[in-house]
Amino acid sequence: MKNLRLIIFGLLIIALFSYCEKNDNDLQLRETISDYKTDTVYFSMTDGLLNVEYEDDGSIHSLGKPIAKIYADENINPTTEIGIVYYSITVPIRKSLYWKVKRMTNNKINIRWTPIY
Repeated sequence: MKNLRLIIFGLLIIALFSYCEKNDNDLQLRETISDYKTDTVYFSMTDGLLNVEYEDDGSIHSLGKPIAKIYADENINPTTEIGIVYYSITVPIRKSLYWKVKRMTNNKINIRWTPIY
């Protein structure tokens, strides 16, 4: 499963670089930040990639049931659902959007943000 996530993430990055090459844009990924919390609203100062992942800490996780949902839009309390996390997901977030990850279970969740300039 981890290899599949890496492949999908790699394909997303290749697609972003390809898009930028075709449009004469210079794409730079910055250092990933990982100290984000669930049920907290954040403001994206740049475009970026949001990765939300279930951390297997030995606790029970019901496969097929979401562990979190991702919301993002222009409102300070975003309500537009843009992703459902069953195990791991990476979604692009545009600059100037508010976003949050809403926890659906008690399982540990890792939230990572990679800014794109």
